[in-house]
Amino acid sequence: MHIAWTAHLANKPEEKELFQQTIQHSKAVLDRLTQLIEEEEALLDRIECTPSEYEVAGWPFKQAHINGRKGALAHLKQFTKG
Repeated sequence: MHIAWTAHLANKPEEKELFQQTIQHSKAVLDRLTQLIEEEEALLDRIECTPSEYEVAGWPFKQAHINGRKGALAHLKQFTKG
């Protein structure tokens, strides 16, 4: 479990344990969230690889936006791994 989940409870060991159990019991929700993130990543990969995308005058800005979205999704995905 990523430490960020319980960082707000660093000085409250009993609450931290209870919160960790809650997260562990929410595996189905976290698994679905992982699937949604992966679907969005796949969508971005498809958009990124479309040849017509390179014909857009603002392509570098669009690519930077896609890269930012991919980075954010990768960051979120780390919280769903047990």
